[in-house]
Amino acid sequence: MQHTITYTKTELSEAIREAFHIDAFDTGAIREMAIEGFCARFSNVFISPDEVANMHGVGIATVRRYIADRLIPVEPHADNERYRIRLSDALRLDFKELRKQLKTINQ
Repeated sequence: MQHTITYTKTELSEAIREAFHIDAFDTGAIREMAIEGFCARFSNVFISPDEVANMHGVGIATVRRYIADRLIPVEPHADNERYRIRLSDALRLDFKELRKQLKTINQ
């Protein structure tokens, strides 16, 4: 028999603040810590540039251009693929932000 424990949003926020020693109620900081904690779980998982393109709904040419401009961190790969990308990095990618960075580089 499984027991379900429910907490209010306030109770969860308080527990998180205490666990991470956050003084002020800052949902942005809590959100960022949750995202980082989730992404860190996948730091040893690697995916191809094609998979990154599919994940984010962009073209493979876009991913390759950002790799060439060093906006997407990659690891050399000995198999068929030229590069492999940590899944943790791929999950953090924001292609709107990368586009802005690329425009700055090309100016």
